[in-house]
Amino acid sequence: VDLTSARSLQSIYVMLSQAPKLRNIAILRWFSSKTLNSGLQGDTQEELKRLGCLFPC
Repeated sequence: VDLTSARSLQSIYVMLSQAPKLRNIAILRWFSSKTLNSGLQGDTQEELKRLGCLFPC
């Protein structure tokens, strides 16, 4: 995977989730950790809040 092209945390998840096993993943080049620490996009945050109301822990 080339994580430098990832624009959000969600896109990183999609890239990595395509591999059935961790050993099948190769990171092609260095990438900034800013993408990993960027947090979820607004619509995803809202959906998680909604689901939290439906299924409280």
